[in-house]
Amino acid sequence: MDFVDEAKKFIQRATEAGHPDVVKENLKMADWCLGQAIEERSGASSAAEPNGKTVRPS
Repeated sequence: MDFVDEAKKFIQRATEAGHPDVVKENLKMADWCLGQAIEERSGASSAAEPNGKTVRPS
């Protein structure tokens, strides 16, 4: 998955959203995606926990 492209999509959704909670949630997801992209590029381990579930922001 290209996390940078996904972050761009979330940012676009945030700019189009009319409700502050929707904007906030989309920006949180964009932030998470960018963090994942940084980890990928720095050679850090994947975003999976030992049980195989993907880590998502709460």
